[in-house]
Amino acid sequence: MSKAVNVSLKVGGYQISGFDNVEVGKSLYNLANMARLSFYEKDDHDLLAVKKIIKGKAEAVVYFDKQPVVSGYIYEPAPGFGAKGAAFEIIVTSPVAKYIGQSAEKGKTYYNQSAAAVLADLCPDIRLETRSSKFLPKFVTYGFEHIDGIIQKFCRKTDSVIYSGPLGQLIIDERSAEAAIAGTIATGQNVLSIGRVETNDDAIVIVGQQPLDDNISLDTAVCSKITSAGSGKKRFFYGDDISPSAINALKFWSKRVPVSIPNWFDNAGNLLELNKWYKAVDAWHGLDEPMRLCSLVFRLNKKDGYSADLTLEV
Repeated sequence: MSKAVNVSLKVGGYQISGFDNVEVGKSLYNLANMARLSFYEKDDHDLLAVKKIIKGKAEAVVYFDKQPVVSGYIYEPAPGFGAKGAAFEIIVTSPVAKYIGQSAEKGKTYYNQSAAAVLADLCPDIRLETRSSKFLPKFVTYGFEHIDGIIQKFCRKTDSVIYSGPLGQLIIDERSAEAAIAGTIATGQNVLSIGRVETNDDAIVIVGQQPLDDNISLDTAVCSKITSAGSGKKRFFYGDDISPSAINALKFWSKRVPVSIPNWFDNAGNLLELNKWYKAVDAWHGLDEPMRLCSLVFRLNKKDGYSADLTLEV
């Protein structure tokens, strides 16, 4: 049985709780976190008071008990009507969300720069937390690219992850290596459902251009290929960097599985965390191994209670 959690929203000096529906999403591969908080079974006068407090673009923090989980700003609040009368939905998203889909406007070439240096240039008002720092000898951006796409391109080239932390900061890290197991996700113990296990491409074909000289054949200069265990499909990548490090960074994962569980915690009672390892066990899907938690959605409503949708990878 899941332990009770008080979900609250701090905004404008007020602490608001008692939501009828809660959905909080976080991922290693999405820059921004998002919390969707809804009222639909409350007194109309109470909702009107809440509506007066909550304004679009206001700074806000979502807490699980006293622990912050999403910090940023209020997206435009949405008043409406449900089956039992007035309803009100609040969306809180990370500060970096404003850069998603925004054009870089002009290209730039970075030499021997870290992720922190590139981010400070692209998102100068976003706080950074560097847990692992990798450098690229040369990193080229173009004006037509979106800022979030540029950040993910840096991640692919360095096998890094950049994602929003609970205080609204961007965390620069590497995908965690297998270490201590935080808990077990096992059919028959704490699982609602396990989805289809996905495997990555068997062959990756890299097409690029290296300088031609007497030591490099034409075939090597324009095409390089690697293979690894997987589904047997092929994936193509076009670019000017076909160095071994760039090729290796393309293969982010080899196995990925969606899992739903009826709580928000590991076996020790700790809130589930991104980039931590959990043992996945399911005889039908052939799972019996530690896997990294790469995305999660916390859910809470009156009908189904607590649940969490996870994506585990290795």
